[in-house]
Amino acid sequence: MREALRVTCLGREYHFPRSCIRGLHRHRGWFSVGLRIEHTQDELPEFVVFWASVFFWTSGFEKLRMQLESFGYEVT
Repeated sequence: MREALRVTCLGREYHFPRSCIRGLHRHRGWFSVGLRIEHTQDELPEFVVFWASVFFWTSGFEKLRMQLESFGYEVT
């Protein structure tokens, strides 16, 4: 079981301890699908979206969801 999520994007790294994660959700944009991370860390925006699939019909998000669930996270 992983105790934290670490997301790196455009040279910036975000670290989310499991205890700070309020929810992980599928987040759909115009053409893409991402992982919306809702958390309790005051120094970061209320939520962060990690774009996992450039186009919503590709399987990038599903692969990410399955990996997270194998670590014991629930993605809704």
